[in-house]
Amino acid sequence: MPSRINLLEIGAYLEDLRELPSIICVAASKIYRLTQRDALRTTGLLPLSPPFDFTATMSQRPKISVGPFHFFSTGIRISGKPSMEDWNGPLQFAIWCQRAGPWWIGDLINAGEDGFGEAFSQMCEGMVSTEMLSRYASVARRVPFENRHPNLSWSAHAAVARLAPPEQRKLLAAANREGWTSEELRVKARELKSGK
Repeated sequence: MPSRINLLEIGAYLEDLRELPSIICVAASKIYRLTQRDALRTTGLLPLSPPFDFTATMSQRPKISVGPFHFFSTGIRISGKPSMEDWNGPLQFAIWCQRAGPWWIGDLINAGEDGFGEAFSQMCEGMVSTEMLSRYASVARRVPFENRHPNLSWSAHAAVARLAPPEQRKLLAAANREGWTSEELRVKARELKSGK
């Protein structure tokens, strides 16, 4: 025989369900922070305590540590006197971030605007010039992920951004093979576009 349905229990259950979205958000945020901390720990990129807060504003100075090198949004502080060999990883990390940064920003802006509309770009106001954000987003939207060469600069990709993807692939591969500068690539892209 089925048990009786207690309306008070259902009411309490529904009240609990109303809180569920906020509970899930808090839990997801904690899980994300823990997985990020574990990922950083396994790669040697340990955040300083307290863990990096992704909701922090730029003025709260986010920081990441790679051994004795402490990266802030405005510079680096070094603990102790690391050996010359200790400098290799942090230097490669900084160069990698510098090269990848425009792509990350452009892809994030494009995905955010695709998901949330024009209001999303207001989140970025005041962090970087509007012109630079627009340029990052434009190049990231026009140059597909599969066309991007990690050995070439972002500027090299910007030089071919107005070309069709097959032409981008052809010129980027040639630039990579021939060692062209961004300016040389820009000239070749203009010639290809004008049909010379």
